[in-house]
Amino acid sequence: MSENINLQENQPPYQQGMPSVRNQQKIRKKKGGCLKPVLIVIGAIIVLSVIAGVAGGSDPDKSEGTTASVTEGKKIDSTNKDDSAPSDGLYHVGDTYKGDGLSITYLEFGEYTGYDEWSKPADGMKVVYAKFYVENTGDRDVTVSYFDFNGYCDNKEVPQYYGIDNSGLDFSLSLSSGRNGTGTIAFEIPQNLTDLSKLEMEFTSDYWSDEKIKFMGEGDGTAVVADNITTESTGSGIADEEKYNVGDTYKGDSLNVTFTECGEYTDYNEYIPPADGNKIIYAKFEFENTGKSDEYVMYTDFNAFADNKNVNQYYASGDTENTAFSCDLSAGRSGSGTVMFEVPENSENIDIEFSPSFWSSKHVVFKYKE
Repeated sequence: MSENINLQENQPPYQQGMPSVRNQQKIRKKKGGCLKPVLIVIGAIIVLSVIAGVAGGSDPDKSEGTTASVTEGKKIDSTNKDDSAPSDGLYHVGDTYKGDGLSITYLEFGEYTGYDEWSKPADGMKVVYAKFYVENTGDRDVTVSYFDFNGYCDNKEVPQYYGIDNSGLDFSLSLSSGRNGTGTIAFEIPQNLTDLSKLEMEFTSDYWSDEKIKFMGEGDGTAVVADNITTESTGSGIADEEKYNVGDTYKGDSLNVTFTECGEYTDYNEYIPPADGNKIIYAKFEFENTGKSDEYVMYTDFNAFADNKNVNQYYASGDTENTAFSCDLSAGRSGSGTVMFEVPENSENIDIEFSPSFWSSKHVVFKYKE
């Protein structure tokens, strides 16, 4: 499907007092209060390290991209560009990096001033931001987050800026095949740096590769925005008849997941409402361990996509709806949990994906319908 990106659209922020991306990742590592998931990850790294060692010596795939030039009004015209990478290897606003199964379009760059007195940058520093559109063009899952970026001014590393949880600067996308999302990163740089083209934002495209993709700062701090951005999204490739509806049960090798209920959630605290133009939806599930070994299910195993675009999870105040659930199920045991997401009010199709296995890119898709 063809999608025209609305550059004025606000990415749903994390709510004040709710777990941030960083806290979610910490929670996941502590899952169930035991070491088994950690040991699994360690084992996976060891196995992959051996494979990487055997396959060493092969060159990473060459990246492709589109180029653009600055126009009046601080806009970048990105229409009718070819598919070649920039000749100097430096990506500017309006450019698209095309790697193996991953496409990243550089949407916007500018100075960020939305902080308050408690989250302001250090003395002598200022904050700049960069927005990106990311699409999984391959057949395997892709995760892109602020952890994948580093910033440098005149070859000296500068720190990322995280601000407060509801600043909208958190950037963490987990994309199955054909899915897409947007994200923002920010850095603290010297206040007296006026030529922002000296800022390089390095993106590491592959954990096993030394390849660095360089996105460059632009101008003097005035927002530079990509214009006429159009993308082609292939979609998930999962037909509606393959998706699970309310009342259906997914039966895995050792885990059953029943989709019990879904709808719009309106009982949120007045201090943590959805962003303008958005709403909160919820989905409830029941889990049953039908195998002989322990099963672990938690809220981080779920992602949602509104019209194919990744959306943020939402956490009810006080966790009254069990939205940060973690089920540690021994054989024959059962549990339940609720996930919530912040989605645009005008969304036409909303899919909720569940990952039943750490070792597989298989996803179970539950279709949201009011």
